[in-house]
Amino acid sequence: MPKVVWLLAIIGFTTMVGSGVVAPSLPALAIEFGITAGVASLAVSVFAAMRLVGGLATTGLLRVWTLRTLLSGGLLLQGLSALGAGLAPEVISFLVARAVGGIGSAAFTAAATGLLIATVPADVRGRAMSTFMTGISLGTVSGPAMGGTLATLSARLPLVGYGVATTLASVLAFVLLRPHRTLRAAGSAPMQDAANGSTRATARALATDKVFVAVLMCQFIAGWIFYGMRSGFIPLHLAAAAYSTAFIGLMVSLTALSQVAGSAIAGPWSDSRGRYGPLLAGIACTAISLVFIALPDRMPLVVAGFVLLGLAAGGVNSVSSALLGDSGRGTNSTALAAYMVAMDLAAVVGSLVSGVLADSVGFPAAFALAGALTLAAGAFVLRARR
Repeated sequence: MPKVVWLLAIIGFTTMVGSGVVAPSLPALAIEFGITAGVASLAVSVFAAMRLVGGLATTGLLRVWTLRTLLSGGLLLQGLSALGAGLAPEVISFLVARAVGGIGSAAFTAAATGLLIATVPADVRGRAMSTFMTGISLGTVSGPAMGGTLATLSARLPLVGYGVATTLASVLAFVLLRPHRTLRAAGSAPMQDAANGSTRATARALATDKVFVAVLMCQFIAGWIFYGMRSGFIPLHLAAAAYSTAFIGLMVSLTALSQVAGSAIAGPWSDSRGRYGPLLAGIACTAISLVFIALPDRMPLVVAGFVLLGLAAGGVNSVSSALLGDSGRGTNSTALAAYMVAMDLAAVVGSLVSGVLADSVGFPAAFALAGALTLAAGAFVLRARR
């Protein structure tokens, strides 16, 4: 396994820890700033929204900057924005700093994915992606716990600590990635933009690529279900069914842990047996998990649903990333940006649409829509397999 994989996995862990450390501090920050908890929670929303904006902007940045520069710059932006949020004197500057961090997060993720695809041989690409995703999953699990511990000392300490760690990671990445300093997204892709710059021609080529479209659909359901629904809608669904806060928290943790297992299993499986088998298995687990979780009166099924949801998230995220590399599009700037935006857009829209459906029609309608999207993704993967 190339050393760059371990480096990016460690950095991915650091960035996801930082995404999670904020939540435990929000109640105390709301009191300190004299605002409501709802306003304080905008810190999470603006970060996600600006990740989407950052994803849209990465097409141009990937054409101009090397992958190493974009990755280190994204990390530096995250680090400085976290420090700015931790030291913010009032709520507006706090929210602005968090928004800037979302842009940095998008830049890092796009560059890291491009680097992995460009530097890792195809026969170990699944393992590489699963290692990277495992680092991200472990960071997701660890972030709230670390943030809660540090927040007992100071509400600002988690942000400041994350800012320092990410800034140092930026410097470390810039130094250790020196052997890959010349890698550029558009320049290393098999499919060049027409005349080195026609985005329209590239978009047409991508839209007719069955494998790339299947990857985008997997990204879309990952954003819609694994991030958008899982982070807000599903806990609300369980709360409406009279489950305790402790049980809901336990299920969220269980899903995060099973996601680590899903990444660890799916990566090697996809290297030895091909990408489509584990990817379809992950999609099937997603569909089954939605059915189980949608039946809140049967607790054993709910628990099984959360385990399956985590396994599916780990598998789909890891294998779809490897499949992007296999498609030959993974280091193209437009393709990488579309890959990023598909997940971030679905995460934002999925959370909103699920909430609206739950309020206007009922929770089952939101689960039905998610199930339909999952089946559609499976159909696109089957089409690509042929």
